[in-house]
Amino acid sequence: MAYENPTYVSYNFGIYDFGAASEALEINGPSGKKGRVYDVHVAATETFNEVTTPAYVRVGSATTADEFAELDLGSTADADALSATNQTGALKAVNIDADEAVKVAFVAPTGGTPAGMGYVTIVIGWF
Repeated sequence: MAYENPTYVSYNFGIYDFGAASEALEINGPSGKKGRVYDVHVAATETFNEVTTPAYVRVGSATTADEFAELDLGSTADADALSATNQTGALKAVNIDADEAVKVAFVAPTGGTPAGMGYVTIVIGWF
């Protein structure tokens, strides 16, 4: 399968409460396949705040937390959705190496009373 014709896989993490805490997860792609992050999407179910720093979804490697993507959730309102495809610089033009573990970090906002909940989906094309 060529880079021009990847197999897209949506990784759905359900609803996540960013105001409660940060969390680190891992995605393991198909054996022997390279990949690229095509989207990070959050559908808010509670308004996010960013008193000191905003909440983030970071998709990276063992050495660089945001190597592949970083979605800044800012002050996204309840019932709004945010997509990395619409945020300048959120998606990095970097391939995931074959058999590399992809690190996903849900980063809580800081300052004030941290808040924000939403359904998180990450789309990776494997080739």
